[in-house]
Amino acid sequence: MGFKICVVGLGLMGGSLAMALRGFREAEIVGADSDPAVRQKAAGAVGTVYADVAEAVRGAGLVIFCVYPHHIPGLLRACGGALSQEAVLSDICGVKTPLYEAI
Repeated sequence: MGFKICVVGLGLMGGSLAMALRGFREAEIVGADSDPAVRQKAAGAVGTVYADVAEAVRGAGLVIFCVYPHHIPGLLRACGGALSQEAVLSDICGVKTPLYEAI
């Protein structure tokens, strides 16, 4: 597999996105979530599930944050050193202004 996609936050939205991405056979789909119960439920949606966001994003070409907007700045700080310089970061948050201001 040549391309790694990381979904951060594997709840309803992130888990659904991860399942939809499984159709991209050329990509490795991984996920990260801090909640052990969510990680257990999401195990079938992604190839590997991580508790540590920095470990999850390492080597990813695309990182999609599927968490509340106010959690993203902290997650970026937690995984910033592990992100590839070429990684594309995205999110599914509907509210952008507070996220933009925080970053």
